[in-house]
Amino acid sequence: MPKHISKQRDTQYGVDYKKDIAEFGRRVRARREELNISLDELANRINGDKSSLSLIENGERVPRLDRVLQIADALHTTPAKLCPNRFLNDGSADLLPQIYNRLQKQSVEQRRTSLRYICAMLDGLALTEDGSQ
Repeated sequence: MPKHISKQRDTQYGVDYKKDIAEFGRRVRARREELNISLDELANRINGDKSSLSLIENGERVPRLDRVLQIADALHTTPAKLCPNRFLNDGSADLLPQIYNRLQKQSVEQRRTSLRYICAMLDGLALTEDGSQ
């Protein structure tokens, strides 16, 4: 696991990265098994390798954003369904100022990537609000 995550617990925002990474991996595996897709087949669909996917599923590797999007697409789902959504149940949490502050500290390329991820998450949430997929 990367150093910035392996020994970190971001208590300012209450984020336990290791727990989220493990949960993401569990959701990927569950969806893959639900679709009866082998690890080899998923690796082929995303032009990746089986060992990297195994590490992701076991919560031992943090996937890049583009890989999260590829995995979600290959599993016919959205990133929102694969990623833990701890903040969605807290109606009083206003994350916009936090998101804005974090985006301001990023490079232009990092900001583009972050915004693509946010849009993908919102697209997934919009699809699930009325109970449909």
